Amino acid sequence: MVKAGRSMVFVRGLITSDGETVMSFSAVIKKMGPRTQSTES
Repeated sequence: MVKAGRSMVFVRGLITSDGETVMSFSAVIKKMGPRTQSTES
């Protein structure tokens, strides 16, 4: 995790295989509240 705010998280990382970098990634993830259950009949 690079930085976390109130509603956003910024992440960056590396994916390796046998000690060699295969892929790098970065993402911004929005935090959300818990899901509410719907009451369908």
